[in-house]
Amino acid sequence: EEEEEEEAGNDEEKSKEEKSAEESTLPVNNVGLGVPGSSSGNSQTEEQEEKDGNPPPNLQIAWEVLELARIIFSRQLTVEAKLNEADSNLMLAEIGMELEQYDQAIADIQTCLEIQMPLLDPDDRMLAETHYNMALALALAERFDDSIKEYRKAERIIIARLEKNKCSIEEGLKGESLDKARQELSELESILPEIRTRIEDLEESKTSMQTIKALKEEQSDAQGGEAAASKESKDAAAAQPASNISHLIKKRKTGQPTC
Repeated sequence: EEEEEEEAGNDEEKSKEEKSAEESTLPVNNVGLGVPGSSSGNSQTEEQEEKDGNPPPNLQIAWEVLELARIIFSRQLTVEAKLNEADSNLMLAEIGMELEQYDQAIADIQTCLEIQMPLLDPDDRMLAETHYNMALALALAERFDDSIKEYRKAERIIIARLEKNKCSIEEGLKGESLDKARQELSELESILPEIRTRIEDLEESKTSMQTIKALKEEQSDAQGGEAAASKESKDAAAAQPASNISHLIKKRKTGQPTC
């Protein structure tokens, strides 16, 4: 009897396990939950969060992780930790630009530069990258003059790096070092035209903005002039004496009845 009861218990547990396994493999209609198999999926969730003014979950999680990393690295004194702190600030700035929080992104990139500059060589590509991102954030904030200055800084660093690589190759680098120098030289030469194109685009954008601003000011001045002229005309009309119209009134004869 005990063996039968034990077998019955085992059969019951096995049945529960099989049922649980079947349920776990069944397709679930997770409407609006943002999971695979959902009819609305992540898109509805992200759209709703955008309407509410909240960042999407993936950006929020990324921001929290990077902020924690930045705090941890900031408490360490090694050069490597400081450079990692700078990288964390730069990645936080990228999230800020994605969320259109341009002022915060600019502040994060400035912090990154302040950490990097004492620790890196003047021609380090990391500095060029940081200036490039600063230029991008400033352009998105419509600070075109400042953005152009940052692109120019990135351009100067890349040119200096190019010259350094050319000198190293001419001095007779060999083997793997030569291959790396040539590869970097090729990459830098491809980056320069892009930076110069962006500078030209910003110059055009700046000119367009100035033109639009001037047109708006002219329109505003014209509307103000028309309003002033209209007011003066009305004031002049009000100031004129009333005309004598007595000669237009037909006099009633004596004894003629009134209406």
